[in-house]
Amino acid sequence: MAISPNANQENVDQRRKAEQLLYVQELRQEDMTRKYYLVEKSWGRAWMLFRTREGSPSPGPITNNKLARGNGTLDPNIRIPMDKYRPAPETHADIISENLWTYLEKTYGVLGQAYSEDDIQGPEYTRLRICVNDFKHSVELYP
Repeated sequence: MAISPNANQENVDQRRKAEQLLYVQELRQEDMTRKYYLVEKSWGRAWMLFRTREGSPSPGPITNNKLARGNGTLDPNIRIPMDKYRPAPETHADIISENLWTYLEKTYGVLGQAYSEDDIQGPEYTRLRICVNDFKHSVELYP
């Protein structure tokens, strides 16, 4: 039995709504002790369009290539958000919860390296560690 094109579209629309709900739930999460991951900004924007604009294509696999140095390690010079609630347009990556990362990895796949806060250890990553810590504590700044 063939699945009608309308049924496929309904499945995509349900997935969009479910992913938007998951994103909002994770954004509102105040348990900032959890582990966080980095997602390349361009992929995050493509995913945002998919979740919020009907007819936008799926973002495809997560790449994170722009976050890496030539040797595949996380580039310590990337810019990441320092605040959970304010847009950060001049950044290279978005910070997302481990729960959201797990969903995205399972749903879209990852080509290349996944980067979490575990990858920002050592002196060369001090600036990034401060940004992640500020991000985690920004929930305390807003009532």
